[in-house]
Amino acid sequence: LAAKAAAAAAGNQSATGKPESRTQQQKQAVNTIEDYILGARNARRAKDALSSLRQLHMVEQELDAIRKQYNRQLSDMQLSFVADKSGNLRLAFNRDNAPFLAYQDVLQKLLFKLDEIPSHGDEVVRAKRKAVVVKIQDTLDALDQFAADQESEITGSSATEGVLADESSNGDF
Repeated sequence: LAAKAAAAAAGNQSATGKPESRTQQQKQAVNTIEDYILGARNARRAKDALSSLRQLHMVEQELDAIRKQYNRQLSDMQLSFVADKSGNLRLAFNRDNAPFLAYQDVLQKLLFKLDEIPSHGDEVVRAKRKAVVVKIQDTLDALDQFAADQESEITGSSATEGVLADESSNGDF
């Protein structure tokens, strides 16, 4: 049937064996050109999507390497905090906290890098980018929890020290 259609197009006949009119030939030519253009667009979109997926894969590999590097540095780290005017603790911006702060900064930069990777309307690219964003956000959330845990340890030990000081001043010690 395909051979018959090709022969018909070449011989100005339809697939049924009847001669085609000039209008039918023009429509067929337009359809062929549209198919060609759509095929070229789809090929370009596929190439662009593949390029974006490669970039996303590289960012994800970079994230994994960064996580390994900083997790080793932070495993035994004790963060330092300073009290603001109202007495609330906040993370100090000092040399002791530099690795922690650098880790947060690098993760933020990776999020910006992800924003620069176009999806080209491809759902697979969007889904992959979203997965990498969630992975980065989970890591940032874990860092926030790490800092909050250390802050609560300090706050808890300060409260305990206050209670012990009160007890010792009462002569219970």
